[in-house]
Amino acid sequence: TDGGATWQTPISIPNSPQWGTLDVASNGNLFIGGGDSDSSFWCIRSSNAQDPSVTPTFDQITTINMGGSLVFGGTVNPGGLAGQIFLAVDRSGGATNNNIYMVASVSSGGGTNVMFARSTDGGQSFSAPVRINDDPVNSSKWHWFGTIGVAPNGRIDSVWLDSRNAANNIDSQLFYSYSTDGGVTWSANVAVSDSFNPLEGWPIQQKIGDYITIVSDNTGGDVAYSATFNFNPSSGQHEQDVYFVRVSPSGGPTPTPTVSPTPTTTPTVTPTATATATPTVTVTPSGTPTATPRQTPTPRFGPTPRPRPTPAPRP
Repeated sequence: TDGGATWQTPISIPNSPQWGTLDVASNGNLFIGGGDSDSSFWCIRSSNAQDPSVTPTFDQITTINMGGSLVFGGTVNPGGLAGQIFLAVDRSGGATNNNIYMVASVSSGGGTNVMFARSTDGGQSFSAPVRINDDPVNSSKWHWFGTIGVAPNGRIDSVWLDSRNAANNIDSQLFYSYSTDGGVTWSANVAVSDSFNPLEGWPIQQKIGDYITIVSDNTGGDVAYSATFNFNPSSGQHEQDVYFVRVSPSGGPTPTPTVSPTPTTTPTVTPTATATATPTVTVTPSGTPTATPRQTPTPRFGPTPRPRPTPAPRP
């Protein structure tokens, strides 16, 4: 309660939730989303965590159906999770204010799907789970590392890694979808990166992490994620790096460029099948694109006209 200068002694949270996140409603209530190693998911509330004079207590525990179980050690991430549990609260002040949203990449038997549930009554109850990834159901495909961000205007953004386009069911792309009605409906999914092999790393690894993240504003979202676009000639394979991409409902997302083993002067952005690449412009320090000046043509001159004699005045 003093800006992080001091911290209280840690306290236990009911049900000992794992792999979760937390957020705060506009009225100060704290909500924690978490689960355990099977299909149990909870939303846990503290109504006094914002009060510096008391030790926080937890006064509401709600069990949530997310449509499956978390996965550890899946094909796409053998040494880690296929995703954590993400909870976010709407603080837009509009019709969806204080809605609570949860997203998790879960399996109901082979592969995973990005599932979403919401509460409109302060976490007392949650909706039935909704599947955000819109490709045909296929137990061989992985939709993993699902996460969400809520913009100040109430829009919900979701991104995840997705193997729907991979013949080997492993190579993955970053995908994006958004909702403007509190998660009732979701936009068509859009690929916002090229494909990469999550099993590669330098010198060798079996885990590319446990999650990715997005921070949303009124016009889009900023995403940080790990991928293996960069080829390392010394190791003979691609290496893990952290990448950034900006996604937006308007104008289309910008695909991540594929990094060539040999750097070139001008990298070429390869658009995905469903995303439109943003044109490249030269930007000045003020952020204004610099237009290329047009060359002024050299004037051409003809022969000098002869002067006409002035007629004599009439008498």
